[in-house]
Amino acid sequence: MAEIQVPSPGEIDEELLKELRRLQDVVRSNTLAQTSLRMRFVTGVAGGFGTVIGATLVVSILIWMLKSFATIEILRPAVDEISKMVEGRNSKDRTRTEEQRSDRPKDQRLR
Repeated sequence: MAEIQVPSPGEIDEELLKELRRLQDVVRSNTLAQTSLRMRFVTGVAGGFGTVIGATLVVSILIWMLKSFATIEILRPAVDEISKMVEGRNSKDRTRTEEQRSDRPKDQRLR
């Protein structure tokens, strides 16, 4: 029969200590990864929100400046057309009202 070698108590303690340290490193790296992912998500949401607010402000300022050019007679038609497009009052509006859609047969309305 093969003889089983039993490690001494000092060797067991060293092996356990090594294994606990390795396990502690794994837990620490997983915790840091989760925190890092949360921080990346929060940073991304905040950056997206800031981009939307910034773009809104820039477009608003540009429209305000453009409307001040409407006092120049030569530029008035172009400025009015751009203002209508931005405000959604374009004469070539592509949206149709429900009344306009109801004049078609029901099977064509679903398409």
